[in-house]
Amino acid sequence: MAERLVGGQDPEEAIDPFAPPDVQETARRAFDRFATWWASCGYRLHMSEEQIVDREAGIGGTLDLVLEDGDGALVVADIKTGKDVHSDVVVQLAGYARLLRTVRGVTVARGMVIHAPADGELQVVGVSAEALEAGERVFEALIQIHRAKSSVKLAKGVAA
Repeated sequence: MAERLVGGQDPEEAIDPFAPPDVQETARRAFDRFATWWASCGYRLHMSEEQIVDREAGIGGTLDLVLEDGDGALVVADIKTGKDVHSDVVVQLAGYARLLRTVRGVTVARGMVIHAPADGELQVVGVSAEALEAGERVFEALIQIHRAKSSVKLAKGVAA
């Protein structure tokens, strides 16, 4: 619903008509808190639900939002709806920033987590450029681990 709102579309079209009424109501409550924030935040939409793939690196992702602030700086943002937000989201945002830079030639100034839990207040947590840089180092290390791990095989049927 949030992504439809910032994209100028009808948010209600995102509601699953077959979802139980209590689920629909919970989604609407979380959305209402987001809509209130969006109306006064001062950001403009640059991209929404953007799929980016770096075929050479073998990675890709779907970015929730890339926003533009009043100074024209780009902010990569992720919407979280769960009970808590964990620091791993910094690595996720850093991966998205890397994809934007390497595939699209777009540089983001910082990141943002928009935490809209089903019950509770909406919180917006900024992620600095320095935190994104640190997150990208972790992201790159995870790519290397993934590649190295795929070459490790247990020899079956080999006696010790």
